[in-house]
Amino acid sequence: MRSGAAWTWDVSFMLGTGLQDKRPGVMGMGHIGRAVARRAAAFGMEIVHSSRRDSRPEALSLPVGLDELLETRTSCLCTAR
Repeated sequence: MRSGAAWTWDVSFMLGTGLQDKRPGVMGMGHIGRAVARRAAAFGMEIVHSSRRDSRPEALSLPVGLDELLETRTSCLCTAR
């Protein structure tokens, strides 16, 4: 649009990318982090998390170290204080 090129409307215009086969990384598995993991799991995403404290075991996410989280995730959400 900024280039001034002509464009036309399409059904898929501005839809973004799908959530299938994505691997979000959640830093901080407190109340908000667990809520995000539940919602991401509903879309079939594989969730990895890193937390400073031992969080309750989440069947929805895989606990990993921070370095591995940053290397393997497709997106990252920081919910830690």
